[in-house]
Amino acid sequence: FFYMFVVSCYANCSANYSIKTDCHHWFIYLTKMSMLISFLVALISLFFPYCAAQANAREVYVVNAGRSTVELYWYNEEEDAFELESDPDMLPGTDMDTQTFVGHAFEIWEKPNSRGECRHAPDGECRKCFYIVTKYTEQMVTVTEDFECQFEDSNILATKKATDIVGKCRSEMKEDSDPDQEVDPMSMVNTLSECTKLGINDVLHEFQEEKYFESTLRQRMANLAHDYMCADDDIESTEPDYENDWEYETDSSDSAQSFTVQVHVEQKSAQIYVLEQFVTEEECQAILDASSDQGKVRLSLFELSLLEGGFIQNVVNRMYSYADEALEGIHFDMQGQEPLDIIRYSHATAPAENQRPDQHMAHCNDGCNGQQHQEGDGVATILMYCQVADRGGHDSFPNLGVHVKPRVGDALFVSYMDPASQ
Repeated sequence: FFYMFVVSCYANCSANYSIKTDCHHWFIYLTKMSMLISFLVALISLFFPYCAAQANAREVYVVNAGRSTVELYWYNEEEDAFELESDPDMLPGTDMDTQTFVGHAFEIWEKPNSRGECRHAPDGECRKCFYIVTKYTEQMVTVTEDFECQFEDSNILATKKATDIVGKCRSEMKEDSDPDQEVDPMSMVNTLSECTKLGINDVLHEFQEEKYFESTLRQRMANLAHDYMCADDDIESTEPDYENDWEYETDSSDSAQSFTVQVHVEQKSAQIYVLEQFVTEEECQAILDASSDQGKVRLSLFELSLLEGGFIQNVVNRMYSYADEALEGIHFDMQGQEPLDIIRYSHATAPAENQRPDQHMAHCNDGCNGQQHQEGDGVATILMYCQVADRGGHDSFPNLGVHVKPRVGDALFVSYMDPASQ
């Protein structure tokens, strides 16, 4: 709209040579206005949550704010048919989350009553509306009382924010201007720029407050999930999304070792994998022999090289080899890495009165604020289980809805950095 308006204005001005110079200034002003809108949209979009799922995977939040019961259908292009997604039906005032992909098309159908009528429709005929999943995040569809699919995403919200900022600044400029004085377009551009800076600061502050609130809320939810994991003796590990195999080759062996990998989370900036039987019985025994009765023992790479049998060194070599393959674009040089921690948890079965068992409470490795990683920050962790508790002992990831029940010999690989964006 702004581009068309600017081109039209300049064309009309060029037709009249006597005012061409003044119109050229206005052309610059309007062009910068349009560029400013585009810049604000791009800037504000950066502060909407980034979708770290698979490249095209998206979550769409659907709200039925109308007066009719509705059904949600996904259009299957290959079959040229609609597939029901809402089961049960969406009653008025209800909502649902849908996991889908960019480009997928959906229709929302008004459900008729037993007589085949839609009594809230103006003519009694049931209505439909549709939407298409975009590449942006924060996607939400609201079915209105007029049965329209009101669609929003992070780009639309950013555009609204940018338009509001510029609109507010233009109103303030209009109130402060003197109608009897000549207006300098370039001065208006500078004034508008200063005003939008303040507007952007307000937006940034708002996002920071929301970010802090969300972080605090997640932390409280994590603590509740932690207590539940410890209280429910029957809970099992979350079902993985799928499984694959990892082949480990060494120079000292002619044949490769094969490990089954359970894939629980596979995102650019977060991975959760369980490697089945990653540590052998002999290796576990060597690890236990090197540990104390309780507490933590830290073994440097030099100390590992002095241990007899080389069992623990083999585990460490295998661990770094897997991390190299799991995190593409990062090579882990063992020199300079953190020591190997061997931890024995005490009071695992019968803690003393008023004494909590050893445990890790909900936390984030190297921060939860989503900022850039700095040199020296951790990017991944591998937990290897040589003994497990009779009760409890789970590792849980409440933000992702994943929990892992340890098994002797298994290893849990967790990463928390996107190698491309850091």
